[in-house]
Amino acid sequence: MDDAFDAFDAIAEELRREAAWEQRAEAREIVVAGTANRCFVDVLARIPRGEVVAVVTLDGSVLVGRVLAHGRDWIRLGEVADPTGTSRARLRRVHEVRVDAIVRIVREQGA
Repeated sequence: MDDAFDAFDAIAEELRREAAWEQRAEAREIVVAGTANRCFVDVLARIPRGEVVAVVTLDGSVLVGRVLAHGRDWIRLGEVADPTGTSRARLRRVHEVRVDAIVRIVREQGA
């Protein structure tokens, strides 16, 4: 009978170790995802309002516009006709884009 209890205890211990390992792996993934998102949000926060940027979204859309406002998980862009000259003063449309939908933000002209 003791052998059956020992075998059960060994199996239970192995299951506990596997569960703990899975929890640690999941926690690491959450931390990595949070760090990546935080870094992008920090970069977004450093872009001054009024600056013209190109935003590439997950679906491949490219929006060229002036940063009107931004929050923790969104950015509001005023779409401009041309990123240079006087055409950038008049807005065509206003877009609110979630940060998790943004693949890339380009601040350089002509990039």
